[in-house]
Amino acid sequence: MQRILDNYRLYILVLFVITSIFITSFLIFTFSNEIKSVYTFSISNLESRFNNNRDKYDVFLRTEVRTILNDPEIVDAIKNINMNKSVVEYRRLLFKKLYKNYKLYKEKGIEIFNICDTNSIFLNFNQPELSGAILYRKSLAYQAIEKKEVVIGYETYYDRLVYAYNYPIIMDGNIYGVIVFGFSLSAIQEDLNQIEGVQHIILIAGNENENDKFLVKLSDNLDCFYEHDLLLKERSDSLEFAKKIISNYPDKKELSGKLDSGKDFFLYYKFDNEYYLMLFKQILPEGTTHIYLVSVTKAPFIGTMIKRYITQGVLGIVFNIIIFTGLFLSFKFYEKMTKTEKLTREISQSLKDSLIILDNNGKIIYYNPSVIKFFRDIANLTKKIEYILSSNDQQITIDLDGESKIFYVYKNDVIVSGKKEATVVLLFDITEKITLSEKFKLAYEIVKHNLSGIVITDINGIIIDVNDAFLRITGYDRDDVIGKKPSILKSGIHDEKFYEDIWENLSKRGVWEGEIWNKRKNNEIYPEYLSIFTINDEQGRPKYYVGSFIEISEIKRYEEKLEFLAYYNEVTKLPNKRFFIEKVRKFIHDNPGKDVAVCYLDLDGFKQFLDKYGLEVSNKVINQISNRIMPILKKNDIIAHFDEDIFVIATIVDDTKELEDYLEKIQFAIYRPITVDGVVWKFTCSVGVTIYPEDNEIPSELVRHAQQAMFQAKSRGKNRILFFDPIMSKQLAIKKEKLAMIERGLKNKEFILYLQPKFNVEKKEVVGAEVLVRWVHPLHGLIPPSEFIPYISNSDIEVEFDKYIVSRAFECIDYLYSRGLKVKLSINVSPNALLNEELIDFIRETLLTDVKEKSSIIEIEIIESTSITNLDKASEILNEFSKIGFGISVDDFGTGYASLDYIKALPIDTVKIDRTFVVDMLSDPTNLNITEVIILLAKAFNKEIVAEGVETVETASALYKLGCNIFQGYLISKPLPIEEFVNMYHRFNDISISQLIDTHFKTKEEIEIYSAVNAFSRIIDLLINYGSHDFDQNSFDRLYFNLMSWLRNKGVYYYKKKEMFVQIINEMLNTNDHIEKVLKNNYPKDMLYDFIQELNKLMEKLKGTYKKICNEQT
Repeated sequence: MQRILDNYRLYILVLFVITSIFITSFLIFTFSNEIKSVYTFSISNLESRFNNNRDKYDVFLRTEVRTILNDPEIVDAIKNINMNKSVVEYRRLLFKKLYKNYKLYKEKGIEIFNICDTNSIFLNFNQPELSGAILYRKSLAYQAIEKKEVVIGYETYYDRLVYAYNYPIIMDGNIYGVIVFGFSLSAIQEDLNQIEGVQHIILIAGNENENDKFLVKLSDNLDCFYEHDLLLKERSDSLEFAKKIISNYPDKKELSGKLDSGKDFFLYYKFDNEYYLMLFKQILPEGTTHIYLVSVTKAPFIGTMIKRYITQGVLGIVFNIIIFTGLFLSFKFYEKMTKTEKLTREISQSLKDSLIILDNNGKIIYYNPSVIKFFRDIANLTKKIEYILSSNDQQITIDLDGESKIFYVYKNDVIVSGKKEATVVLLFDITEKITLSEKFKLAYEIVKHNLSGIVITDINGIIIDVNDAFLRITGYDRDDVIGKKPSILKSGIHDEKFYEDIWENLSKRGVWEGEIWNKRKNNEIYPEYLSIFTINDEQGRPKYYVGSFIEISEIKRYEEKLEFLAYYNEVTKLPNKRFFIEKVRKFIHDNPGKDVAVCYLDLDGFKQFLDKYGLEVSNKVINQISNRIMPILKKNDIIAHFDEDIFVIATIVDDTKELEDYLEKIQFAIYRPITVDGVVWKFTCSVGVTIYPEDNEIPSELVRHAQQAMFQAKSRGKNRILFFDPIMSKQLAIKKEKLAMIERGLKNKEFILYLQPKFNVEKKEVVGAEVLVRWVHPLHGLIPPSEFIPYISNSDIEVEFDKYIVSRAFECIDYLYSRGLKVKLSINVSPNALLNEELIDFIRETLLTDVKEKSSIIEIEIIESTSITNLDKASEILNEFSKIGFGISVDDFGTGYASLDYIKALPIDTVKIDRTFVVDMLSDPTNLNITEVIILLAKAFNKEIVAEGVETVETASALYKLGCNIFQGYLISKPLPIEEFVNMYHRFNDISISQLIDTHFKTKEEIEIYSAVNAFSRIIDLLINYGSHDFDQNSFDRLYFNLMSWLRNKGVYYYKKKEMFVQIINEMLNTNDHIEKVLKNNYPKDMLYDFIQELNKLMEKLKGTYKKICNEQT
């Protein structure tokens, strides 16, 4: 009811419209029925008239038939013609006997007069030349013979349409033929037009029988009927007027449609201020040409009816308006009467505080919604009401189902005419204010003892409070800074624009954060990371500024070192591989049209020297060699130091012979004896060379080709220079073939996505998955990415491939969302793809149309194994994605290109440790150290860490101890199709994996020794295959070097006080002479077994030492 009262205007309007529509509809319905009654009567009358006319002719013609058949000669002729006797003679006889009849019939409008035997038209009076024509089996004459009865109807006779009367000739019970009379339509129309005030027209409509159309002669003056026309040759004034009335009907389309329907219908309309009624009566059977008998009559009564119904409609609407106006005024008056009461009730119900009204007897007669919000129902309020009434102008605490609220109570009696009528109670909820007061006290204590420096200023920038950490970091006393401005800390390094930007950010956004250099009380300048935010008053205006900072001096020093190591080799201070490739790219660009040689130099036998004399002596040797090469270099040459004994040079080539002389000079300089710490040594050098643009590849490929040539030089005896031969390399042909296959695979959608879960061991749940691509080849089956991704990188189809993968990945997100999974999906994007506008636009477009609301579960993984050529542009794009909600991570972190640059310049959230480090970290001390450094670096920059390639519980346990708690690898799950991933997610059991945290390693030192033990075990395993094709010389060299390096340095450093461990190290170093022969590939095979046995014993000792150290630490 209340809803009706609140919306009475709408309801009255709707009701008014409904009743008005009803009145109008009722009048239209009544009018239609009255018109239909007129139509039914008129059409019946017209049909009766037509039938009477037909019957009149039938009576006349039956008399004529009897007269004809009373003539014996005619009867004899008819009988004989059926026996084919004297056909010509009898035809002449019949023509002579009946010609006068034919003339008489023609005057009466009978156009067709035929005498037919049982098979043909024996005598055709109107067209004698057609006498003898075979009877058409579907003709009315043939039907009369078949049925042996009179058949009347419309029929086409050659070129005209007639109304035919077919009388069978039956004598002595036998059928001898039929007499046919055919009236023209004109004759029928003339008879019908004798009705006073009515014009009858016969017209044809919608002749659907194409074969019969030529038989009908249409008149040519009623073009308004389109394909419908009159079938009359004669014209008269009354007929012309009737046709004028029909042809001026305003809706030609309606008239045409009704004529085509073949059904009876009527129309009426006003023409020249007169109403006319037109009746259309179909006078042919259904399915044949439609012929209508049309009656056109003046109908003044229609105008009278219309005026009557319009008058009734207007009166009905006026009456309706009067009724609903009265109803509206009644509701309006009621609305005014209740407005004050409603306003009062709404005010009480909108109060946030509780309002209770009690009568004289203490019974609750009213309460607002805020009461129920706390007390839940009136029964709870009733229980507490006495306690509430016992207080006034004071604070009380009310407990209800374990929840406590603090109220301030105010009550007042309502006095009317000196008599108490009611009591009003107000309960003000002050719980939040009391709680905030206590929280403020707690917050103050937290700030006071926070390790970060905190300073609070008023709106004018005057310091009103600082915490103890602030005093400790800056060296000031509290009295030195209270009442001063923070500008007392200015270092002088930043200009005024820097500080203006800070205040501009605070005024616009309310926050600022970044690095800043400040000065201590003792004038020492130090860096800090400062965050400033604004605290507003109740009106939203700034009231206080709070600054929180930490000193980052150590981080800065570490950053500077990492910055240097990102571009330069720590030993020689020469550019490293990454920097060299960038320099070569620019070098080629700056020297167009010139040949540029990339020369890869590798010292022969350096690893043996390193193992024998250690890292410190080896580094001094490398520095001396570097110093010998530098003076030989030409002015614009580029040199880099890649690894321990690898130098790479880029130089312009004018002549190949000149280049060879240049490199031989370097070889000779290297070969001169080197003396370090009393050790004298000579080194030869193998050199691989490739020349651009003959080798038309990118700089990283040029380096790889030069390295291949160097390996060839070593395999051919070392200490020689060898040029890379592109013709010998089949890789280009293979690459083209592979790319063509990949392109076909993209078109055929042969690439599908798998998901490999990421498991957070602390949260004990799957927190995401990496999107991996697999190639389902129609012939070769499932192809792993390692066999096709390298061909796609830097190719023409790279962008199309990335778009395909991104599109399918977004489909995966939709699929997971539809099944209630909101885990973050990581999509790999190469640096080249990241800078490609076409791909980035595609991602933006897809976001806007498909997955924008799901962007928080998308993570972009940048592949770090290739460098980003435009770091600023990449940063801009990734910042855009980050604002949308994308996570950003670096994949293959630590593989050598941009670890530090990426983590500093890009909005990275997650660092992924490359699986090549993780898989071997417990059997290669160097990989273990690299993994630990990556984790420390990521933590220093507050990034999330994910380890790839976690395949064993031991690896997971070690990673967790080193500080990584998110794992990806076969220990958790292999990559799965999306449907299997959904099933795995719902069934995932994390109990056994979670238990790995405490199952293996207690300290980092345990992990390192464990890695050393496994490395030594792998060396022995490799040595078993020495001398066979299965012996992996490179792996043996690398692993032995890494183990010895760790033992001599970190191992001795950590465990130099543990005699048993140092003893093992010495015993292992004593095997160097044997190992050196293995490295030089000249160890006697007959002694190999004994040497392996010796190493196995040493291995067992190392394991025992490891267990003892673990027990001591436990």
